[in-house]
Amino acid sequence: MKTRLCRRTTGLMIATLLLGAAGAPLHADYNYSLEDDWLTIPNQSNTATDLWQYYGQIDTANRNGSYTLQPTFWNPLAGLESWVIEAKAGSPNVAKNNTDSPMDLGGGGVVPAHAVWVHPDQFSPDAVAAAFYVPVSGTYKLDWQLTDISVGSGDGVSWFLDRNSGITGNLASGSFGDGGNSGPLTLTTDLNAFDRVYLIVGKKSTWDADSTRLVFNAYLIPEPSTGLLTLLGTAALLLRRRRGVSV
Repeated sequence: MKTRLCRRTTGLMIATLLLGAAGAPLHADYNYSLEDDWLTIPNQSNTATDLWQYYGQIDTANRNGSYTLQPTFWNPLAGLESWVIEAKAGSPNVAKNNTDSPMDLGGGGVVPAHAVWVHPDQFSPDAVAAAFYVPVSGTYKLDWQLTDISVGSGDGVSWFLDRNSGITGNLASGSFGDGGNSGPLTLTTDLNAFDRVYLIVGKKSTWDADSTRLVFNAYLIPEPSTGLLTLLGTAALLLRRRRGVSV
């Protein structure tokens, strides 16, 4: 147990050096949120060492983990912050409504306050993704939910949760139709430092009206301390001795 705790401490120190240098928001409670951790203006960033990363041009039939970071930060309206392939309407995006009010996208639906949403491309490879870059090895609880916000047209989306790649690390997948959602989902799994967990969203048969809200959280489950284990072990030993005397 001491060895595992030392390894975790060492891993966290290395993660702090690598991720901290990139301005990524490491948390003392190991609780991470796609919405809350969004790096907003003037600190916007989408690099391979950020805790949360945004990707596009993903082929859902060949999810090999080698994906393209969305290269362009686009801020067409006050409070609308997006990572896109190019700064123009219709570009596949990972975006956030960084205001305190719902944001009407016109024909694209209404985005709740402070929500992150995505829209895949009309051309293949079409899928986009938000990825959690694991800061330290351990057991993580992952929570996620996808919701269609372009109700009334389109045919919904397909989604995938992958550890590094869908070829070897598919954790979950699903789809839903127009106006649908995935429901709240959760998974507990072991992850290594610097793994990436991708939440990928792709079109079904059509790409229009596929704006989809993402809720994506990761929580590192703490290991019991050696002191607590010693206390429990001592209590168990005393209990055994007491039972031995009474017999």
